[in-house]
Amino acid sequence: MSFLTERGIVRVNVGALDFDASAVAAALPASVQSLLAARVDRLEPIDRAPLQAASVIGRRFDLQLLAVVVGKTNNFGARLDAMQALDPIHPEGKSGNHVFKHALVREALYQSLLREIRTRLHLKIADEIEHRSSNRVAEVAEVLAHHYSQTDHADKAFIYLSMTGSKSLSVYSLDEAATHFASAHALLDKDPGCASDDQVADFLGSHAQLPRLAGRIKAMIDVLERYMPRIDPPC
Repeated sequence: MSFLTERGIVRVNVGALDFDASAVAAALPASVQSLLAARVDRLEPIDRAPLQAASVIGRRFDLQLLAVVVGKTNNFGARLDAMQALDPIHPEGKSGNHVFKHALVREALYQSLLREIRTRLHLKIADEIEHRSSNRVAEVAEVLAHHYSQTDHADKAFIYLSMTGSKSLSVYSLDEAATHFASAHALLDKDPGCASDDQVADFLGSHAQLPRLAGRIKAMIDVLERYMPRIDPPC
């Protein structure tokens, strides 16, 4: 632990640990990473596959969502019992959700997936969450932004990144808003066709408020000048 805290990768905030599992995994000595990878490799394929799918959902996951992602079969309950017996996951209270006991095991499972399979799982998860939440997508916008950002559906990623940025802005979480807006910006730069002109206009309307609230007027002007041709083309 001291190895990670000395490097600022793990922080203690009000008695709780604050860390990014990916950053921790990357910083660990190769020997520790090898041990985690070996633990994953020792799993039988029939047990490893649902755990890998769960790792794509996140540290905490909904069993019903996992069942949809892996394809619910008659032995899904038995597979769940087997996964719990292996000890990487456990139920979380009475919520019906499960959680990975160790973030690094979840990260090792996630990294063990081929990129193509991981992308496909992110898309399946995002589509299912979007379908379930058709009347309240704003509540799950951040989750949808995360999953769609890991796919080639830049159009949906842009929509939900913009929505999440606006939500953060509405509660004055300026750092979070800046992060989400920057990600939406990056998508728009990479693929200008990922958003319609109307969507760009809405994005600009929200994003332009961030520099104003943060006292960065020049940055606001730069943003507007950069994208103004999309919403106000010359005659």
